Amino acid sequence: MEGSDNVVSAIKTTIRVPNNLLKVLKDEADKKNVSLNSIIARILDKYVLCDMRMNTIPSITMSQALFFLILEKLNFSQKEEVSRKAIQTVKDMFTVLGVEYNLQNVLDEYFSMLGKHCGWFTFRYDKDENHFRIVFETELGPEWLKFLQFYVRAILQSLKINIDNESTTSSVMIFEITNVMQSDAM
Repeated sequence: MEGSDNVVSAIKTTIRVPNNLLKVLKDEADKKNVSLNSIIARILDKYVLCDMRMNTIPSITMSQALFFLILEKLNFSQKEEVSRKAIQTVKDMFTVLGVEYNLQNVLDEYFSMLGKHCGWFTFRYDKDENHFRIVFETELGPEWLKFLQFYVRAILQSLKINIDNESTTSSVMIFEITNVMQSDAM
C-alpha cells in the first residue's frame, strides 16, 4: 500500500503462533481495542527497531523503580560522571551496527528509537538548514530529567557540537544547535 505517509506498505504472510501466546496476544488486542495484527506488528516493530539494536551490546532490563532508586542515590557530580561515561555504550552500539556516529544518526537511530520504544521520553526534532531544535519530554520526574539533561548534553559534546541554547521546564528539555556542518550532521 503506497501513498500517504501514514500508510506503511505491508506483505501478507502466515506464521504459526503457540496457542498460549495467541491467547495472550488476543487478550491484549481486546484490552487495547486494536486488531491482533496491530499488536503483533507493534511487537515486531519494537523488537526489530529497538531490542535488536540495544542487544548488540550487553544490556540488562530493570524496573523503573529500581533504576530511580539508584539514580536518587547519586549526587549531582556522580550523575554527570555516569552520563559522560555512558557515551561509550552509545558509540559501541553504533560501531557494532556499522552506523556512523554523527548527529543525524544519533537523532534518527538512537534518540528516536529510545523515544518510541523505551519509555525514557518522547522525542522530536526540527531541522532548518543548519539549525536543529531538539525536544525531549518526560513525566518521570526532576531527578530523571536532570540525568537525561547531562546524558544528552554529553552525547552532543562527544559529537563536538556546540549547544547554542539549552532550556528545561519541569518536564521538557530543549537543545538548540546552529552552524552544524553538513559533515557533522550527516
